[in-house]
Amino acid sequence: LPPIGGLAISDSAVRFILIQGSDRILAGSLRLPPGMVSDGKVADAPGLRAALAQLHAQVDPKRRPMHVVLTLPPGDVYMQTFSIPAVAADVLDEAARLNLQMISPIDFALAYASWQPVGELAPAPGGAIELLGAFAEAAVVDAFTAAATAAGFAITAVELPALSMARAIRDASSPEVDSQLIIDIAADGITFLVLKRRDLFFNH
Repeated sequence: LPPIGGLAISDSAVRFILIQGSDRILAGSLRLPPGMVSDGKVADAPGLRAALAQLHAQVDPKRRPMHVVLTLPPGDVYMQTFSIPAVAADVLDEAARLNLQMISPIDFALAYASWQPVGELAPAPGGAIELLGAFAEAAVVDAFTAAATAAGFAITAVELPALSMARAIRDASSPEVDSQLIIDIAADGITFLVLKRRDLFFNH
């Protein structure tokens, strides 16, 4: 498999990092002009493509394709926890997606949606499985992925900052830690995260 880095886009900057061992870290960042990305949406597609191309050249002057997990601004990504009755593993995805359709805050036909368990897939007391669902407008996501692809980045997956942060915190935390409240203070604002059983449970 090719090495996979991280590409983060916010309202104020684009950032890239690729860690290949403790002594091989490739990183770069570039500030965006105000209004290029606004409230989590691409407002200036040509400008964003140019900025991402400049970032790509900064970290790899040879302009080779770079595989990345793309982290989007949190503005238009909706998250919600929900529970389903304990079901067999081979029908879990179908059951989860049916519930996603019912709780989606946007038109499900025009959305990207996915889910993950909160903690292990073992049923909680009462026989229910707790899941976290995420939803985003497909057109909003497509605008970001189109700009990144045009700039030479190969998108492996798309996620929101809270998931990236939760994974990093989980990897750095003791397995004995059950629940955590995280406050992220950044240039774009303050984000509150709740981790339950070391997985993301709430984000605001």
